[in-house]
Amino acid sequence: ASVAVVGAVHFGATRMQGNAENTLGLLQATPVVEMPAVAASLVQKAKGVDRATAVQEVIKDTLALDRACTLPYVVSAICRQAPDMAAETVMCDVKSQPQDSVACLRSGVAAAPQQLDAIILAMVKEYPEAYAGIAYFAAQQLPEKASAILNAVGQAMPALQPHVQQAL
Repeated sequence: ASVAVVGAVHFGATRMQGNAENTLGLLQATPVVEMPAVAASLVQKAKGVDRATAVQEVIKDTLALDRACTLPYVVSAICRQAPDMAAETVMCDVKSQPQDSVACLRSGVAAAPQQLDAIILAMVKEYPEAYAGIAYFAAQQLPEKASAILNAVGQAMPALQPHVQQAL
């Protein structure tokens, strides 16, 4: 089964460039338990600007297949295999499922802690009214990164910078 999945991922990623239908078809043919690995491979194999498109299509298609329960695992797998796409992946997921934003944030931060600043910055810029909750849940996931979280919040919201500096 693993050989079939690897072949399908390679074939799907090669053909996916420029064709969203192949992503949906490939994910539809993938067993639920293998979806995170397949989704991450699709994003990882995409080149340049196509990577952002691949993230958007994988998230959209996962939801279209009524497999939203797999989304935190898909987000985590993408963030782990393509950490440079972590902020894009988390934001795409949050915009698709705002009711699950905490799970999205936790999945992304846990899988790509080196991208914590970018994830926090993107979320706070998009949802400035939720900066305290974003910082709180990120700090719950990575308490040792509290200073980095505060700095990212301050960077996203310059008006808070004096308070961030005071807290540090």
